[in-house]
Amino acid sequence: PGTGLPLYFSELSWAQYLTSFFGGIDQARIIHKIAAFVMMAASGYHIVTIVGGTLSKLLTGKFDYRRTIIPRIKDLSDLYHDLKFFLGSAPYRPKMEKFMYKQKAHYLAILWGSFVLMAAGSALLFPDTLAALFPDFMGKLLPSGVLDEGSFPSFLQNLARLMHADEAVMALIVIAFWHWLNVHLVPGRFPLQWAFLTGKITREHQIEEHFLEYLRNLQENP
Repeated sequence: PGTGLPLYFSELSWAQYLTSFFGGIDQARIIHKIAAFVMMAASGYHIVTIVGGTLSKLLTGKFDYRRTIIPRIKDLSDLYHDLKFFLGSAPYRPKMEKFMYKQKAHYLAILWGSFVLMAAGSALLFPDTLAALFPDFMGKLLPSGVLDEGSFPSFLQNLARLMHADEAVMALIVIAFWHWLNVHLVPGRFPLQWAFLTGKITREHQIEEHFLEYLRNLQENP
């Protein structure tokens, strides 16, 4: 969003100020594309490690779906119980797993958002490839009036531009108002939770939000 939104809203004064900060519109485009390829490489690495690690645990008999990011019915129960706690109608928070419901929801949102950004961004970066994959005759599959007088590849380009920008805005809002508030600015973690650098959380935090994992850790390492 740091370079993409100023490019998208290039006619606004604040966008022009940010664009000049990056050295002009041409430099901002280059930085945006480099950051996009870094993001795609990181996403690919993440998928490879997740799949490889899961297969390794399955082969060695160490796989435990309760300690994964896979959503479960229990997450809905935990959410309901947590809401009751915060509303004052429950005396304690639910006993949650290694990954609680908020983390799973956030992960799935990032998964979907990253896919939208990468797919739409690739469509904008390689319009000829998009036109070859989705030729104009495919527009006949759409309801009448959707394309107006434009071509199907042109319609997809406009759709990709809209999806790319809207997803970036939504990601920025989620990071600013949900992620920061829930992860870094909450009592006990303010002003910053250092787990993203250290890979560790405090015992108090684990007992509060990941109690079942805390019990497993005690069994594994008394």
